[in-house]
Amino acid sequence: MRIEKTVFISYRRTNTFHARAVHQALCSRGYDVFLDVESINSGAFEQVILAQIDARAHFVAILTPSALERCIDPNDMVRREIERAIDRQRNIVPLMFEGFNFRDSQQYLVDKLAVLPQYNGLNVPSDFFEEAMARLDERFLSKPLDTILHPVPPAQHAVVEQKIAQAMAVPAPTAQELKAEELFEKGVAAKELGDPEQAVEYFTQAVLLRSDFAEAYFRRGHANWIKANTMQAARDFEQAVALAHAEDPRAPLYRASLYALQKDTTRALAEVDEAARRSPTDPEPPRLRGNIHGMAGNFGESLRSFDEAIRLNPQDHVAYYGRGYTRMMQGDHANALTDFDTALRINPRFVVALIGRGNANGNRGDINQAVADFSEAIRLNPQLVPAYYQRGITLANLGRFAESIEDFNQVIRLNPQDPMAYNNRGAAREQSGDLDGAITDYQEALRIYPALELAMNNLRRAQAKKAGSGLLNWFRGKS
Repeated sequence: MRIEKTVFISYRRTNTFHARAVHQALCSRGYDVFLDVESINSGAFEQVILAQIDARAHFVAILTPSALERCIDPNDMVRREIERAIDRQRNIVPLMFEGFNFRDSQQYLVDKLAVLPQYNGLNVPSDFFEEAMARLDERFLSKPLDTILHPVPPAQHAVVEQKIAQAMAVPAPTAQELKAEELFEKGVAAKELGDPEQAVEYFTQAVLLRSDFAEAYFRRGHANWIKANTMQAARDFEQAVALAHAEDPRAPLYRASLYALQKDTTRALAEVDEAARRSPTDPEPPRLRGNIHGMAGNFGESLRSFDEAIRLNPQDHVAYYGRGYTRMMQGDHANALTDFDTALRINPRFVVALIGRGNANGNRGDINQAVADFSEAIRLNPQLVPAYYQRGITLANLGRFAESIEDFNQVIRLNPQDPMAYNNRGAAREQSGDLDGAITDYQEALRIYPALELAMNNLRRAQAKKAGSGLLNWFRGKS
């Protein structure tokens, strides 16, 4: 056995600067490192990539919260690289950045990737990068290996040398570039936890540090869309479209999202079809198609699209949620619950599915279970406005007004400019007999949004009640 100094670095393009930092650190320690700094096209060049895994002893995988998302697609290049390393029995070292853990990525560890958590990994805190690289060198790579290395085919020598020269020539990543990727990953995690407000904040900080970050604009667009900030969402999608190069397989998804937001269903579906043509085994295009049809009220087509996404990946928790939501819109609450349950079995921390299941349980009349679902979502994410919102409404329906008021207190704390939160707290106060508190809340709702008709009607009713109560008390006082 001998100590080998050859390394292949596998990474997602959204983690480019983390990969470059690792490349620079290993090269400075005398390692011969292959890093593809430019996306190699399909076909023969993919074979160059796979042959480099065969030719190198160590395989370093850059893992972040978003890194494995697309590994459910059997043609995804990161997945193929990891599978090749497993097949060739390379010394695989997962480098875990930005709080990555295998538990939260379990749904992406399909087929051969299921063994990836068994490899000894290394956490790389952003503040202790150099210390982590020293440990990677001394404890993970500098050890004797009994492995068979395959020589590079002669026809690939020139391409490989060119790729190595390109990687050596790129400048070292700046602190600003690395911070942008760190913030992007925090945004991904926040959105997964059902917190679009926090996600928007992180993605905004990321694009301020790196203005060419197309995927960050795209994801901020979806987070803004969830927040109903459609004007900003459109600007985000437009920016992502402008930044994406023509052959980027994700570019059609960027355009499809923009057209869907603009309610141009025909063009949106055409772009989804193009995305599916480029990546026929990727469940994301049919999943997006399901959302587009659902928005247009074409629930049958929506269900068929989600079925296709699930066929491509039976572990796609987002597709199960989408299908469950569509079924709930059709009034099929029993099958909606089955889909939400499946989504949560795959990813127990998927709080959006908990809220969906809570709503479905409430629609079926199982109010106590609905409260339990919303409470579990809040336990997982104490900043989750929609969960407080839905639980507050449900508790009011149960006559538990004090608890309902406390939930709307939390909504207002987290979003002080939400007029419906004041309106709903006012309704709970009114039903509990606190007319003065109710009137104050209805007035605040109207101050924020003067055209809110529900608050107008509620205010008039509460004021009438108070006037009637005062008149009755006056008569009682005279008797």
